Amino acid sequence: MSENTVELDVQERFVDVAGLKIHVSEVGTGEPMVLLHGGGPGASGMSNFRTNLPYLGARFRLIIIDQPGFGSSSKALPEGESYWKFSARVVKEVMEGAGVAKAHFLGNSLGGGTALRFALDYPEMADRLVLMGPGGGSVNILTPGDIAGGVDRAVRRFYESPSVERMREFVDVMVYDSSRVSDQVLEERLQAATDPEAMAFMLKLFRALGADPEAELWKHVDRIRHRTLLVWGREDRVLPFDSSLLMFHRMPDVRLVAFSECGHWVQSEKQQEFDRLVADFLTAE
Repeated sequence: MSENTVELDVQERFVDVAGLKIHVSEVGTGEPMVLLHGGGPGASGMSNFRTNLPYLGARFRLIIIDQPGFGSSSKALPEGESYWKFSARVVKEVMEGAGVAKAHFLGNSLGGGTALRFALDYPEMADRLVLMGPGGGSVNILTPGDIAGGVDRAVRRFYESPSVERMREFVDVMVYDSSRVSDQVLEERLQAATDPEAMAFMLKLFRALGADPEAELWKHVDRIRHRTLLVWGREDRVLPFDSSLLMFHRMPDVRLVAFSECGHWVQSEKQQEFDRLVADFLTAE
């Protein structure tokens, strides 16, 4: 094992939260860091962050959570509660069950929204935040709505007729160059996404987020006092780079790093640079 990697000995367990089974994976030692994946067909904690685990797991105790409805977690929505508020509560209970009083957060897209909600609701339990195109936290300033990429259209087309080809269309919106995404990854996500419970959940989730007044997290980012690193792909067609500017302007303690020739999945498209960036940010004085 080199000094920059850790042999992956992933420990898995389920945690019961409000009657749901939440799947949690852990690897590594050191200061705890909660990893929260993005949304979309077939998403899960391990599919989102698998390539980052060797480097980051050599430096941190990684707690990788399948958010409600994703991966191996229960496919259900809480009644009468905002998804992001519930997902943040799930994280709180997972941390408490693991004996973790405070942790860093690494959140991508949907998971970035959960990290923001967590920092708002349980500020004393959050340390530093790394957010990649966080859902709910940013607003398009220059780029008009669906012209930004049509991710909603790609998701709808996938669920109308699920296939590897439609999954490739979805991934093509997510990344700068989808030819770098292997057929194996597409097949894995397709298999996960076409589970009947997963498909029903995703349709409910998109409707729920669209009707949720708590989803406009950008209105509250000025209240987040945690040291924060915003990471963006310049070619992000889900949450375009200009949507980072409001967060950068309003958050009290923030840094912004953008990568060229990069879309919405910075953690995999620029994996080596990203891993070093995250580790340096979380360990700097």
